[in-house]
Amino acid sequence: MKYLARLMDQAPVGIFIIALLATLQVAQEVFAPIMLAIMVGIVLSPLADWLRKRHLSDAAVALILLVAGLGFLALLLGALATPVSELVEQWPSIWSRLQLVLIDVRSALSSLQTVQERLTAAMKDESQMTVQLDGGGGVGFALTYAPALVAQTLVFVGALFFFLLTRKSIYNTIAQMGRTKEERVHLAEILADAEGRVSRYFLSISVINAILGTMVALVMFLLGMPFAMVWGLVAAVMNYVLYLGPALFTGMLLIGGVIHFTGLYALLPAASFLCLNMLEGQFITPAIIGRTMTVNPLLVFISLVFWIWLWGPIGGIISIPLLLVITALVSAGERRRHLPEPMVEEA
Repeated sequence: MKYLARLMDQAPVGIFIIALLATLQVAQEVFAPIMLAIMVGIVLSPLADWLRKRHLSDAAVALILLVAGLGFLALLLGALATPVSELVEQWPSIWSRLQLVLIDVRSALSSLQTVQERLTAAMKDESQMTVQLDGGGGVGFALTYAPALVAQTLVFVGALFFFLLTRKSIYNTIAQMGRTKEERVHLAEILADAEGRVSRYFLSISVINAILGTMVALVMFLLGMPFAMVWGLVAAVMNYVLYLGPALFTGMLLIGGVIHFTGLYALLPAASFLCLNMLEGQFITPAIIGRTMTVNPLLVFISLVFWIWLWGPIGGIISIPLLLVITALVSAGERRRHLPEPMVEEA
């Protein structure tokens, strides 16, 4: 009975968590860009502090960082515009070649008669797929999701600007929740530590991704892949999403290899990237980040899966910095708990 009573006492907490998760998922169009803006603002905090030391106002700092970020995003989209447009134009023929490649792969595992039947079916369906793609399905998809994308972009831009503008006051407000002066000082230190961890992590990851992107671009150039610089840029960007980003990029390289090469040579771009990614994970990342900034891989995987399930690609981007913030808060609390009493009072 005591166990049942204790369980009933905890029931409101479970109901609150379920309701919170349901709210976050239903209203993800609002909460996801806001959370992404907060994480980006935390990453940009060292640069914001550096600009403030140059006697710039908070509004000027927020505006400069926002314009610089949007300009970088525009350059990124501009670099991707040409290859994406060519991919859309060539998609019917690409799909036909992919079908033929899949049939060639299956032929090694099936009889000749089965291969011929599937080849005939693929050839019959080719014209229908071409007509459907030329009918404007991609345009309809874009028109359907464009308003939501524009709205989320505006929410992100507004939230990022106001977070950069009021970041210090937000931290001070949270710190003032402490009941004593010591608690308020400790809360301020915890927030500064969490912010510093996220900033250092993303600075290190950005250096790693820049190195990886440069290596990918060089290898793609040596292999003769068109748009080698774009491939390197996409590799650097997608590597921010652990596990899922490199996996998706490998699939993109498989498609690119099938388009531009024949035979087993078509697998070479994807195989080369897998080797580079393994090199980055085993040597470059440990050398730059070091053991002090590593997080339990199980926690990383669980956080990544949970936030992707909840918010999709945006969740995959914010999962690691949010995990770092939570880890910093927990570790700071644990250090505080194990301090001797005189040291706690002096903190």
